[in-house]
Amino acid sequence: MGRTAKIVLGVLAGFALLCVISGVLGMRYAKRKAQELARVTEETARTSRAWAQGHAQADCVDEGLRRAFACEGVFCQVEQQVFVQQCLVTAAPTPGLCEGTPPPRDFMATAQWRSSRCMVYTAGDQAQRCQNLLSALLQHCQLHPTPAAPAPAPPTPEADASAAPAPSVAPAAPSP
Repeated sequence: MGRTAKIVLGVLAGFALLCVISGVLGMRYAKRKAQELARVTEETARTSRAWAQGHAQADCVDEGLRRAFACEGVFCQVEQQVFVQQCLVTAAPTPGLCEGTPPPRDFMATAQWRSSRCMVYTAGDQAQRCQNLLSALLQHCQLHPTPAAPAPAPPTPEADASAAPAPSVAPAAPSP
């Protein structure tokens, strides 16, 4: 075997060893991060369920957005989605919360719905965070639809009589 072949084989062996070491270290890092993410996710779920007591589902979305706008990084954004998902399950239902949500497989309608909802909440770079968080609301609405907002009650005869304006002039006294 020539000198060049030995050098090439040595470089390839070194590269293979580097790949194996990188793979082992990468797996250890990923395992540690996965355990940390599982711990944080469980803690967030517990916190959100406790926060949801005494709050309505609409409050969960507002609080999730407030938290998402205040944090940085992918893991923090995922944490806020978990917060909203768990909070929506525990909080008191908000009638009409899911009205107008698109069907699960209508991707264009979903994108338009999230975009229009986020226009109310955000401006600029926060819009993407809002849209990511609202995917938790969409998922909740598809799995647990809330009742529609109640329609206004039709007027009752008693309500009509009480709502009638009082005469502006006193009635005339009967003539003798």
